[in-house]
Amino acid sequence: MKLGGGADARWVYIPTAASDAETPKETPPTFVGRSGASFTVLHTRDRVVADSKAFTAPLRLATAVFIDGGRQWRLVDAYSNTRTERELWGF
Repeated sequence: MKLGGGADARWVYIPTAASDAETPKETPPTFVGRSGASFTVLHTRDRVVADSKAFTAPLRLATAVFIDGGRQWRLVDAYSNTRTERELWGF
């Protein structure tokens, strides 16, 4: 939490590795919620969306990113070689 900016952190939470049945229920980890920090949920399976400036805008403002577990290939399928991936590497 401290490295992410403490109570002033701007978290991006990415639950995309979870299954479609689990994703709507996904909430940021408890430590983020308890911190009082702000957070944005960033999720899509549409590569066109993942490659858009509008979708990746929260990443440019983030001070911390949390990518939840699940099937990691879902992250690759959604974000590989897109603006989202580039923004994450730049983070």
